[in-house]
This record gives sequence, C-alpha cells and structure tokens, in this order.
Amino acid sequence: MTEALDEVLIFNKKKKYENKKVNLSTGTRKQTFPASVTDGSETATLIKNPKHKKGKLTELHLKLNYISNEDYKTYQTYYRLAFYAIKDNGYPGEILYYENIIIKPDINTRNHKLNFEDKTIPFTEKGIFIGIETVKPNSVKLETSMYLTTPNILYTHSKQNLEYSRYRSNNWNKKTRKSVFKKSCTLLLLLRSK
Repeated sequence: MTEALDEVLIFNKKKKYENKKVNLSTGTRKQTFPASVTDGSETATLIKNPKHKKGKLTELHLKLNYISNEDYKTYQTYYRLAFYAIKDNGYPGEILYYENIIIKPDINTRNHKLNFEDKTIPFTEKGIFIGIETVKPNSVKLETSMYLTTPNILYTHSKQNLEYSRYRSNNWNKKTRKSVFKKSCTLLLLLRSK
C-alpha cells in the first residue's frame, strides 16, 4: 500500500564548534629533504590531539623544496590531500572528508598555506592522519622509469615515528626510516583546529 504525504520537512542542523583555534604540529626540529617519490605514493602523517577536544581542521601549512639533478630527469608533481581517522591499532582508518583536494604548487612556492574554514574536515578526539599522495600532471610525459619529482615536501624530526605509507591505495606500512639526526623523519605539518 502506498500513502501520499502532504509535506516533508528535512532539517539540517549545522555543527557548532567552539571559536577557539589551536596550533598543532609534528615538530620543529631541523629539516631535511626527502627522497623523490614516484607518482601514486602516499604518506599519511599523524597529528595527535593531546587535549582530546573535537573540532575541525581550518588551516594546513606545508613546506616545499624544489630539486634538480644532472643524473636524472626531473618532473613537476602535484599532490592530493586526504584526511583519515585513527584506527585502534594506530594506523590510518576511514576517510573523513570526500572532496578531492589537489595542490598544484608553482616554482616560486616555498610555504603552502591552505585555508579550510569553508570545509567541514573533522578533527577527532584522537587526532587526524593527513595523507599526501603524489599525482602526475596530465602535461607530464614520463620518458624513463628512473626520475625525480619536484617540489618535495620538507620533513622534520621527531622522537616518535608518526608516518605510514602506501602505493596506489594498497595496505598501509609503518615507516621505519631514521634520519641522519637519529630521529624519525616526519612530515612538517602545521594545522589549526577549531
């Protein structure tokens, strides 16, 4: 039996956040340049939430470096951002935001600041994983399997390993590489949670 309804009202309540901004980072120790990575490689860096307060991501700062090498051809790369919850085992979990965010830095960009005030990227009580995947621009035609990508994202150093990596959406692997400073290499990320 089918019943006709005179009127249907749908209410969509906006989430309210405290108007308080907190700056969080993976660290501020000496920086080093990471090795060039192939297109399709993704690194997820954990940003912890020490106060366990829910909020939303409002800003993200990335430090970039441009490289060249006489022995290898260098290609421009773009980056795709993704945001993940933290699983019980500490690995990146479910995706928190579904819009495709692509960063296309130009040659003069060293500090890349992204404003997410108009987006609803949740910052959970545990924290958030920020995933950055290298993306080959359509204009780039690879001529060899051995090449460098630029710009590179700068790394900093932390006592605890906060990074996971994967290739083409396969399983995550915890990074174990140590830097020359005997600390774990960690992506330098600055964010503001609201």
